[in-house]
Amino acid sequence: MAPMSNLCHVLWIGGHSGAGKSSVGRQLVRRWGLRLYACDTRTWEHRDRAIASGVDAALRWEALTPAERAALPTAEHRALEAIPERQAMIVDDLAALTRSPLVLAEGTLLPPHVADPARSVWLVPRKDFQARHRDDPERRTEPIEAVIAAANRRGIPIVVVDGGRPVGEIAVEVEVWLADALKAGPTGTTTGERRALLRGANLDVVRQIRMGCARSWATADPEVQVRTFTCECGDEACEADIDATVGAAASGPVIAPGHASSQPGVRRQRPAF
Repeated sequence: MAPMSNLCHVLWIGGHSGAGKSSVGRQLVRRWGLRLYACDTRTWEHRDRAIASGVDAALRWEALTPAERAALPTAEHRALEAIPERQAMIVDDLAALTRSPLVLAEGTLLPPHVADPARSVWLVPRKDFQARHRDDPERRTEPIEAVIAAANRRGIPIVVVDGGRPVGEIAVEVEVWLADALKAGPTGTTTGERRALLRGANLDVVRQIRMGCARSWATADPEVQVRTFTCECGDEACEADIDATVGAAASGPVIAPGHASSQPGVRRQRPAF
């Protein structure tokens, strides 16, 4: 696992499932010109690496059919997630990324023990809110209480999500916690840079779906799977997400209707914090 000194270019949005990490991350990436590292888009790549390394949990998980995995008790299902091995891969991935622009890492599996508290925020859903949006969310990670305790030990700020605030408001709060790091940069400053970064993030989603549908037990056609993609117009004020098929997203830039594909949009003033 990479030492913390190799992670000074990383901002961290971790926490528990169902707290809106991905939605908040997309807003900050667009607004500041950051490189997005979404843990969920590396699932199959990391599973393949774990299988190649002979990790027993990964081998056992892959040998089961989807129906057999769904029937596992929660504790056993979680044990087959190969969480320690995948967390180590996440950290190594982040250490290997270019130092400019800043990387925004988001995901449930981000390990708090390597995150710099001054560059981190953990989003934690209130249990009743999470229950309305996630079916047995602790099958793939630790209980909420354990996630909170780990963040507290590290001194990482926690934002509680209860469904009473819009994503944009939560994103602003996260932005304030990360203000010093964001202002220090480096960040993407041109429309072209932001477009390239957003294109890369969308192609990560494409790759993840294609790899999942290529599993020996999978039957779905990846090209017709619909996922949420980020508008690639490059305007830092853009907040549009687009539901599109993987095939359409792979074929060219994803641009929301009415958004410019070749001209910069109206720029929103960044907060003075």
